[in-house]
Amino acid sequence: MRRAVEGGLLVAAVGLHAALVRRYWFVCDDAYISFRYARMWAGGEGLRFNHAGPPVEGFSNPLWVALEAGLHAAGLSLPVVMPLVCLLCSTLLVVGLAWVLREGLALPLLPRAVGLLLVAASPALGVWGSSGLESMALALGVFGAFATLVVSPRSGPAMAFIAAVVLLRSEGVAWAAVLVGVAALARRPVRGPLLALIVTAGASLAVRLWWFGDAMGNTAVAKVAPSVDVFLRGGAYVLGNLGATPAVLVGLVAAVGLVAGRGERDDRVIGLAALAVAGAAVGEAIAVGGDFMAFGRMLLPAWPMVALVAALGLRRAPRPATLLALGLVGLLQGAAVLDALPGQPLARFRGPEFSALSETGMWRRERDQVFVLTEVGQGLAATTSPGSVAVAGALGVVGWEAADLDFVDLYGLVTPDVARREVVQLGLPGHDKAVDHWYFVDRGPDVLFAAVVVGDALRAPLSPFARELQRRSLQAVYAPSLVRLLPDTASGQPRFLFSLRRTETPQAAWDAFGVALDAPVDVPAVQIDPATQPAG
Repeated sequence: MRRAVEGGLLVAAVGLHAALVRRYWFVCDDAYISFRYARMWAGGEGLRFNHAGPPVEGFSNPLWVALEAGLHAAGLSLPVVMPLVCLLCSTLLVVGLAWVLREGLALPLLPRAVGLLLVAASPALGVWGSSGLESMALALGVFGAFATLVVSPRSGPAMAFIAAVVLLRSEGVAWAAVLVGVAALARRPVRGPLLALIVTAGASLAVRLWWFGDAMGNTAVAKVAPSVDVFLRGGAYVLGNLGATPAVLVGLVAAVGLVAGRGERDDRVIGLAALAVAGAAVGEAIAVGGDFMAFGRMLLPAWPMVALVAALGLRRAPRPATLLALGLVGLLQGAAVLDALPGQPLARFRGPEFSALSETGMWRRERDQVFVLTEVGQGLAATTSPGSVAVAGALGVVGWEAADLDFVDLYGLVTPDVARREVVQLGLPGHDKAVDHWYFVDRGPDVLFAAVVVGDALRAPLSPFARELQRRSLQAVYAPSLVRLLPDTASGQPRFLFSLRRTETPQAAWDAFGVALDAPVDVPAVQIDPATQPAG
């Protein structure tokens, strides 16, 4: 009977998590940046985003890119297989937490249920469990390292986890240092893991210097600009995400007794060590000014740590108190999934453009934006020559679809001079150094701007772009262009790819644009894969 209950708890936790991943299933635009690097690497061009020019480290997940390159070389579709790899990582995290709570800590059933519910029913893990990003792999690596360093010390597995953490993210060295430091303070053996940290970090640095010629990845340069304002925005990011997923607060309250000194000494040591690791996730989020993406992606490594501490704190709690904690966690997780929590939106850290969106609304926007950007990429691929250079903002799926183009980007991920700009004014988290499209005029890109527009009344929204070209005396170099895409699936309205293109026949291009504004439904169409459009 007991074995059946134990098995049922694990099956329920895994099933609940899988249901949430399915509910939130999407592939993040940023994942396609790594996909493109991996495809270029597997295709023999090296670890680069653009075909021409020196390689730039515009990714932040070297081990993840290496895995993707191997899978692509094996003939697998990265947009299909990498979400499944994410799901595998998140499922292993749930299973690993269940094992640690039962075998490593020998906790009673009800406290374990609270800990598992905190993780398995988390909308944050549900969203990022299919994203194609390395976020779930990092959370798994951090938890695995903690479990094999602090809970049940095992040098070999701990060394493997530490090496993986170092290579999974640009800041992986800092994460590994925190984990080894926490283990040392907990009086656990750390010689082997420390050696793994030093060797892996040294090898990673050597490869970076050899291939990219820089000790720091360009992505880190582009995204990190410490200041008091950045730190304040990072704090708002943390508080906003706590408000959007407050079940974590139940876990922290459950841990108060443990931290206050009640319970066995080893429980306190493990609990305080876990809180230190969770605090490292909070500290990183504050230091870099947060992130604009939905449901606290940067805080994912903290979730299993808080779950572990909550379960430890409830080890000796009265049964009614544990049942109350279980009910509160379930209620709050369900409310977060249903977007029904009072006080939302709490995302003021994103700035005025997105601050009105709840976390679910932001996830929905990110999901739908991928479909639009896919059409931009496919439209550019169909209407430009290989080797053309385009300016892009969101670089991921556009760069993936327009495989033969090279790009300069508004946020500096693959454009080092943008990454090294001084921050003039804070913007969207992670994009504080952004420039506008006109910044690149002197470089003469083939496509200065591209976006999808909807409807057949286009003169009012598009004429300002034409006037701006004329104001800058660029009408002899660039001209507006329209090509027709598939109609909008929900409204049936026509949709177009609008762009500003370099032209050798400016008068003809301007005349064609004027005709298109008067009769947009007669604009020639470009073939777009219908599967790229959302169902509605």
